[in-house]
Amino acid sequence: MLAAVRGRGAIALALLMLVGCAGQTNRPTGVGTTAATLNGVRGCISDVDGRWAWQWRELGNATWSSGAASQLNCPGAGGALNHRLSGLKPDTAYQYRLLVDPKEPCNLRVPATCQDVYPLDANGVANGTTYDTLTTQPQCDDVQGASESLAAFVASNPAGTSGDRRVLCLRAGAQRIGQLNGLKAWSTLTPRGEADGTKQAVMLIGNLGLGTRGTTVEDVQVVGCYAQPGCAADRDKTVDVRASDVTLRHLDITQQGGRNRDVVQCVLIDGSPQPTNVSLQYSKVHSCGSESSGNMEHGLYCSSALRPLIAGNWFYDNEGFGIQLYPNCDGALVIGNVVAENGGACDVDGATTDAAYVSGFCGFGRENVTRSVFPPIHCGTTSGSQAIDMVLYDPRGGTTDCGVKLSTRGTLNADPQFASRTGYDFRIGNPFARARLGIYAEIPPGPRW
Repeated sequence: MLAAVRGRGAIALALLMLVGCAGQTNRPTGVGTTAATLNGVRGCISDVDGRWAWQWRELGNATWSSGAASQLNCPGAGGALNHRLSGLKPDTAYQYRLLVDPKEPCNLRVPATCQDVYPLDANGVANGTTYDTLTTQPQCDDVQGASESLAAFVASNPAGTSGDRRVLCLRAGAQRIGQLNGLKAWSTLTPRGEADGTKQAVMLIGNLGLGTRGTTVEDVQVVGCYAQPGCAADRDKTVDVRASDVTLRHLDITQQGGRNRDVVQCVLIDGSPQPTNVSLQYSKVHSCGSESSGNMEHGLYCSSALRPLIAGNWFYDNEGFGIQLYPNCDGALVIGNVVAENGGACDVDGATTDAAYVSGFCGFGRENVTRSVFPPIHCGTTSGSQAIDMVLYDPRGGTTDCGVKLSTRGTLNADPQFASRTGYDFRIGNPFARARLGIYAEIPPGPRW
């Protein structure tokens, strides 16, 4: 059984040997709209019996649910362990882990034995945070045909309502969409799901204009273009949000050819009156704009909005700021994001009021290497804004140029030790920085393919 346990480090193995049990989760099977089978293995390292259970939680939640308790008497063969989990929400991501109580007495000379229970992750690491995940399948109201254009597919479907969304499932693969502006109110664009808990891969080549209330786009890559030959788009934004209650989640948003190949904002939120309750979650937003614009083309340009939620994203390799809140992005909650390797990092400016950067990272602005005018957080004439429990770091030193314009507390000025800055892998190695980001450090952004 031990040979089947993948990727356990020496420290984790030593910890598990102290308590006499070993185990790990494996990939799910039989994933439907409301149920899935959780899989794992368990075994004995010594003669200590163990009580086992499963734990699961919706992605982004801090608390776990528990169930399916069982006993493993040692010595014994152990082996495969599974649990059919029901009552799940459609089109929703879940993390899961195993829980073991070896019922060992506490030895004060060996502190690791003085815990009541040990959660085990996908690598078999006690107290690890590399979780197996699953995404339940969406309940599709309609499915795009093999040769049907996205514009025709969207036009053929009615709007949904706030209580009964219209779920439009996209065909797998890449398709050119030009400039798509016609997604109706309370409609969701999403790929179909798979029985292994993933979604089908979908690439939309072109730009999205979201101008009706309550639209959602998820789990796709959107590759925008504007100035390049052959572009059918008429807006210089990959995703242009002009309505309230719009949700963007688990996306990969960029421009065709990467940075310096076009003059595109990755995401713009703007409108009059201000769009309210727009959310951008668990997405990669990167490589937009051209250096010729002079820091004007950003990952997220929140121009005019009220109470947007920007949560759990990676913003990187954009020409301008990773995030610009200017001039009226009021009450923005920017939480759990990594903003690195852009022209500038994070900005709050203009008449923007009551914005908050919380439990995230800002830093490593390219322009700050030669001109120290883009520290991790840059302020203009903002008021009432905050930075709370942020990791702010740049090798040149300094964290903000805001002074009294920005209230700060709990700032950690330290290198987050990313897995690979040059490879745009922003998994955090510094344990103190990981603690600041909390659950957001455990959730890789991007489509759930």
